[in-house]
Amino acid sequence: MSRFAQLAPFNSGETVTSNFSRISAALDYRHARSFGAESRISFQGLVSGNDDAIEAFSDLLGCSPTLLRPRAVVALGAASLIATEKLPRGLVSRDPMRFCPHCVFDDEQKQGGRKGHRAFGRLKWLVNAVRCCPDHQTALVSLPRAPFPAFSHDFAALLRMAAPELPALAKTAQAMQQDALDLYVTTRLNGIRQPESWLEDLPLRVIIRVAEVAGAVDRHGAGIRNQQLTDVEWSAAAGHGLQILAEGPEEFRTLLKRLIRTSTCGRSGLGGRAVYGRLYEMLAHENNDPAFDPIRNHMKEVALEQLPLGPGDRFFGSVETRRLHSVHSAALQFEVHPKRLKKLLIRSGVVDASCSDLHPDQIVLDAAEMESFVGQMRGSVDTPQAKEHIGATRTHFETLVRCGFLVPHTGGTPSPVGQEGLGVERRFMVKDLDDLLIFIKSLSGTRTDLQRLLDITSATRRAGCSLDLTFRLLLSGALLNVASEPSAHGVAAINIDPIELKEKTALPEHGCLSLKEVEKSLGTNTLAVKALIAAGHLASVERRNPVKRHLQTVVEPSEIARFQREYISLTHLANARGNHFIRVLKELGDTEPAFDHQAIGVRFYKRSDVGA
Repeated sequence: MSRFAQLAPFNSGETVTSNFSRISAALDYRHARSFGAESRISFQGLVSGNDDAIEAFSDLLGCSPTLLRPRAVVALGAASLIATEKLPRGLVSRDPMRFCPHCVFDDEQKQGGRKGHRAFGRLKWLVNAVRCCPDHQTALVSLPRAPFPAFSHDFAALLRMAAPELPALAKTAQAMQQDALDLYVTTRLNGIRQPESWLEDLPLRVIIRVAEVAGAVDRHGAGIRNQQLTDVEWSAAAGHGLQILAEGPEEFRTLLKRLIRTSTCGRSGLGGRAVYGRLYEMLAHENNDPAFDPIRNHMKEVALEQLPLGPGDRFFGSVETRRLHSVHSAALQFEVHPKRLKKLLIRSGVVDASCSDLHPDQIVLDAAEMESFVGQMRGSVDTPQAKEHIGATRTHFETLVRCGFLVPHTGGTPSPVGQEGLGVERRFMVKDLDDLLIFIKSLSGTRTDLQRLLDITSATRRAGCSLDLTFRLLLSGALLNVASEPSAHGVAAINIDPIELKEKTALPEHGCLSLKEVEKSLGTNTLAVKALIAAGHLASVERRNPVKRHLQTVVEPSEIARFQREYISLTHLANARGNHFIRVLKELGDTEPAFDHQAIGVRFYKRSDVGA
């Protein structure tokens, strides 16, 4: 070891320029360049990491150049090579030089070499992501800029100039704890790697930039700008971002999805800036370094998974394929109105009703599913168009739907009477309507007597049955006498035989007496019959009318026979005796009617009481 090396021994983590600067100061040179000129070692060459300068310095120290090269900062155009890591100018601070004022005083107490020249510049202090001194938990501070170019990068000379201010700098240094990125950068610069981490496949410059900006947008929003954050906030953001990256690619993708969910992009902004904010700006517009491509690929992949991007859009270049469609993007591509498409998606059940308040851009479906739905929608018509297509009245159309002969492609149940507006919600496939028309047409031409055939409504009314039953018989082929009116179309053209319809819809006779027939049998009036039934004196049952098919109140013959065996009306009793009912009433004297005649309206007597 030469005498020069003994003046200022190399310390762990010290830069080549710092060591040369300390030797120059220990030899009482005004600045390092003066000593370099005399020793024929280019200080600027050491600043640039020039091999010739490093070899000359190693000869001066009496050591191998391989010991100095890892401690040198190699200039690579707009970047610097620090401990094998290529870092762009924006990630490195060399002028002004940063340092920890507490470490300067500790170095004088703990390090070797000539007193007054023991404080040294650390390699890690050159990297902006290293913001604090973990030993003293304070933020790094900057030396004053070199007053003349000759002092540039000269650590010892600049430190000597700032000596009067060092105590104040140490006292006022801002308290700061080392963040996760700071620790990671320091560890990596020291050559310690984590082979199982995906970060080891990424250059340090990528990790630093992405960790800082990703942490900032996650903590402060996608629209955050660099100048809005203090050093402490940047440290917190950088540490947060590194922790996300350290968890692996999936955790980074989770962050990207979170940014998309919280973004406020509208139909005028589905671009990367609106979604990822500052993170996208940095990677898309501020550099084209291919080392960032793995990060760009993750961002683009997540965007394609979460956003309705497709051909014509740009997101880290042109988008070639579409995975998702929003209502808005589908409406643009297929030339349909977005409000109409949104309404149909909700009412068909493809999209939940809770989405009704969302903007068309916020309702997103798989692209294939959306394209299939829109294709079917374009091959369908709404209810008014469907009715016109098959030539049906509203009543006929709703009957066909209710009976299942027409099934809506979208929409709900048939429109209730008086709420026809709901029918617009449904849509019907044109193919289904055409198939029904073809089938209806195939039924025509089997008539026997055209003169007695009527349209569907008139025939149904004449036969006394329901439209449901008429259409079921017609479309099942059960009606033989069917003809088409040449001047009409579709359902409106169909004529059927009301006599045939009545015969085929008639129910079997129930064998009971209607109330009118009961009235005649008992020789009384309708009110009296109803009163007898209501009072429980005459049992009734409900049977379906064989012609009209409605439920009616009737009395079984056995019940009439029972009643007539036990009771007789005053009118029938008078007829049986051949006298006027007033005379018979006088003859009965105090004999009481079997029922309250004022409630019934007619006097009925027990046969046993009147000898009938």
